Amino acid sequence: MIVALLGALGIPFLSAKWGLPDDRVLPVSASSRQVGDQLRTDFAGDPATNVTVVIPDVSGITPADLDDYAAQLSRVADVESVSSPAGAFVAGARVGPPSAATALRDGSAFLTVTSSAPLYSQASQTQLDGLQAVPGPGGRHPLLTGSAPSNSDTAHAVTSRLPIVLAIIAAITFVLLFSGMVLTEAILAFLGIGLDNSWGQMIDQARDELSRDPIIWWNLTAASTALFGLILAVNLVGDAVRDVLDPRTLRERA
Repeated sequence: MIVALLGALGIPFLSAKWGLPDDRVLPVSASSRQVGDQLRTDFAGDPATNVTVVIPDVSGITPADLDDYAAQLSRVADVESVSSPAGAFVAGARVGPPSAATALRDGSAFLTVTSSAPLYSQASQTQLDGLQAVPGPGGRHPLLTGSAPSNSDTAHAVTSRLPIVLAIIAAITFVLLFSGMVLTEAILAFLGIGLDNSWGQMIDQARDELSRDPIIWWNLTAASTALFGLILAVNLVGDAVRDVLDPRTLRERA
């Protein structure tokens, strides 16, 4: 019953979308939410949807290579324009001077991709995948930043490590609760409430043998010692796991 209840409570998390929050998580009465809504609905371009493309090393890259790269980026779905140091590109053609921030300096360059895809939407993710699929100029590996890339990287970082984190939490919880569960079961079985052939029942049966003549004490001693050894071993394992994973212990060692 308890497991079914916990499972029902966890159903909403199946549709959870990992990422970074924006102003839309705030109440409608918040001024920053109102400004964000106005930018998204009343203006053609939302600066928050822009993607900045950085090429850390442009040595050996010709202006024609950079122009060709900007033109290919401008052909990706929902890209309004790409501003490069040579000009603005729309649908693969240069249409004029740069319309957004861009620069070529100290052996590096960055371009600005103006996007019409709503932020954090499936269209935005599809566009980001398309931008990343465009080969960099001169074989270079371009770097993408902005709200959409940051959200995608955050979601990937969370979901890729989530199974490991949940496994560690489950293991630690089991180790920490195991001793209490064993003792609880032993007490209930000793009182005749627990399962057959359990620790508590073994101790209860061994206790009855103390009334014999001669006294049979070793059964009680063996059962009690085994129960004590099991709980002690589990607690030692728990202490070892804590020492390995506890950030405070790691800081003290460092």
